Order: sequence, then structure tokens, then C-alpha cells
Amino acid sequence: MSMIQQDNEHSEDKTIFDWLRKVQLGWELSVDQLAKIAHVEPELLKKHLSLSREDALNLPTLPAGFESVPPLVSIFKALNEKFPAKEAQNDWLTKENETLEGRKPIEVMSMSPAHLSWVSYASLSNT
Repeated sequence: MSMIQQDNEHSEDKTIFDWLRKVQLGWELSVDQLAKIAHVEPELLKKHLSLSREDALNLPTLPAGFESVPPLVSIFKALNEKFPAKEAQNDWLTKENETLEGRKPIEVMSMSPAHLSWVSYASLSNT
């Protein structure tokens, strides 16, 4: 059973920061790498990731500066469902992808928020 399947019954309780931590741990990213693919300023991301759960729950669901995060969470969820093994997810992220015109998803994700959305589409397609 994948990490996401285990958490589905409590998904509504997760903050955007809980999901970002899951992405960071699941894909073994540094904070700077995560900031780059999430299109969030690194210092803002570091500040928010260090918040207590209670403090995070007092913030808006999608705080200013984190508007590009939902497609990243969608990619993470889709890959966890398609490829429960972390190695298979990393292969998909780092392998050239026909839907993305032969580019690597992890590289395309970092190009712009629009490109991040494009990868979100690719992660849900049959690639």
C-alpha cells in the first residue's frame, strides 16, 4: 500500500505544508530543490515548513506565495498511486517523457508554474 493510500482517510486534515513535507521526503529533495519545483521563495518555504501544525492550521488553506503548490501535490499523489515504489517515481521524474516533448519531468516542473501544471497533466496521463 502506498503512502498516499494509507493517508487518504485523513487527507482533509493535511495542510499544504504537510503535503510539501511529504513531497520533500518522498522524493528526497533539499528545501532549495523543493522551492524550485514548487515555485516558492526558498526563505518563505523554510519559514513555513518550520511552523508547528497548530500554527499552520491557523493560516489560509493556500497562503500567499504558495499558489503553485497544488499541481505539485497532484503530481505527488498521482505518482504515488501509479508507482508505489519510490525508485519508480524517481525514474519517472528523471526520465525523458514523450508527453513533455522528450524532457525530464523534474526539469520541466522547475521552469514555471505553467510548466508545473503541464507536468501535472502528464503525471495523470498514460505515460
